[in-house]
Amino acid sequence: MGDRRPRARGGIRDRHVVLVASAVVAIVLGLQLLSTFVPAVGDFLGLAPVLIGTLIVVTLVVLARALRPRPPAV
Repeated sequence: MGDRRPRARGGIRDRHVVLVASAVVAIVLGLQLLSTFVPAVGDFLGLAPVLIGTLIVVTLVVLARALRPRPPAV
C-alpha cells in the first residue's frame, strides 16, 4: 500500500523556492524593523549598503550551486 523506502534527494521544487524566498524576505524585514527601533543598527545599515551587498553575495552563491553540474544518479 505505501512505499516505505527513503526517497532519493530530488531536485529543487517550487515549495523550496518559496520557503527560501520567504526566509530572505523575513530576514530583511526583521533587520529593517530592528534598525527602526535600535538607532545604532540603523546607522550601521545606513552607512554602507550592507543588506544589498549581502543579498548580492547570497544570490551569487545560490546561482553557483544551481549551475554546478550534478553527478549522475546511480
